[in-house]
Amino acid sequence: MTKTKLLIKGLLSATALTAISTGTAFAAGTTAGKIVSNTFTLDYNVGTTPQTQITGTAPTTFVVDRLIDVNVAPNAVTTVAPGAQNELLNYTLTNEGNDTQAYVLTAANVATGDDFGTANISILYYVDDGDGVFEPGGDDGAPITYNGTSTSDVPADGILFVQIESDMAAIVDNGDEADMTLLAETAVTGGAGTLETEDGDGNDIDAAENVFADASGVLTDDTVTDGSHSALNTYIVLAADLDAVKAVSVYAQTPSAANDCAVIPGVPATPVAEQYAVPGSCVEYTITATNSGAATATGIVIDDTLPPELIFIAASDSGFSTAGSFSTLPSANQDCAATPCQVVYDTAQLTDGSTTPTVGVVTIRALVK
Repeated sequence: MTKTKLLIKGLLSATALTAISTGTAFAAGTTAGKIVSNTFTLDYNVGTTPQTQITGTAPTTFVVDRLIDVNVAPNAVTTVAPGAQNELLNYTLTNEGNDTQAYVLTAANVATGDDFGTANISILYYVDDGDGVFEPGGDDGAPITYNGTSTSDVPADGILFVQIESDMAAIVDNGDEADMTLLAETAVTGGAGTLETEDGDGNDIDAAENVFADASGVLTDDTVTDGSHSALNTYIVLAADLDAVKAVSVYAQTPSAANDCAVIPGVPATPVAEQYAVPGSCVEYTITATNSGAATATGIVIDDTLPPELIFIAASDSGFSTAGSFSTLPSANQDCAATPCQVVYDTAQLTDGSTTPTVGVVTIRALVK
């Protein structure tokens, strides 16, 4: 049975991965197959004379039926970088029935409603050591790679910590989400992947019969009491959100010692609005990069080739969280018509700007010929 349609977007727990704790509910109750037996006695008098006690000829018995109830819950959302691989999304699977069971697991991207889909999906799981706390590599041991058929057997009240592992799309924006569902279908023990079926012909008091008690999940065809349960969890992209603009102004119509074109930032001629771009004037280009995303923008490269009407004078950088370097820079007073004036500034960084945008500026000065 494959279930792929999304019904609702599940609520996302804020529980941290290293502190996932379900507590110990002991909800399973009496073990399936247990024979419950009892008898009785009856005492009475005739007048005031006690009579012989009546005892049951044989005890009455019934067999406890198998309550099948599985619950899948999402744990903390996972934040990822664009293009990240082998990212883990976490769920807790609990056997809330009263007998040992195995489970058939299916992980899938939702069809609609999120921003992108992941690739190379696989499933891992850990067997809880009994304390309800996720301790990967510790008491819960190493992860088990799901074999595509069935999990190992899980006792009543037992827990599996399940992880969907997948790769992120390379071209995504800060805040984009990938929603994924995990479906657990109850199977017989032993790892064959044979799904349990519910008894439908009435109660046989002398046999342990299957009674489904699970809630409906997030998938449209994961209905109440169908022997399965599904939940949704989300990858959230934390990425740089970089923007850049270029502006030009006249730094000084007639550069002088007071407003030397080569001194950056220096003292511009005033009033600036009355400076004109005539031959011999000093013009200033500013390329401003702004990161308003939730991750560091690394490897920033700014490449600018000046027009041939100019003579390159100087270039400078400011504001970058980690300064880059000018890997390509014209010589001072280079004629941009005779030799192209290419300015390349690279290896700069701008850190997380989600709270306050981070800004870096490259300034280039040149004379109008």
